[in-house]
Amino acid sequence: MLVEDSQVISLLQEIHLFYGLDEARLEQVARHFTQVFYEPDQVIIPENQAGGTFYIILEGEVIVSRKINDVDIENEILVAGTFW
Repeated sequence: MLVEDSQVISLLQEIHLFYGLDEARLEQVARHFTQVFYEPDQVIIPENQAGGTFYIILEGEVIVSRKINDVDIENEILVAGTFW
């Protein structure tokens, strides 16, 4: 599903980091986003690797986990509309 700029702007308006920006500024910000698709169980950011990307979850879920003593411990589940 390709997302229109207007959908990205609607999502940005709901994120506290972007509160107070007018629509023209939000349009500028929206142009910097690139839609990326991930397969189920695909690692997005490996543990102990710096993530330099701002992600907004458009659909589905993302599990944030960490390995402790070789066991994956689920820390958080991100759902549509949340960001990381």
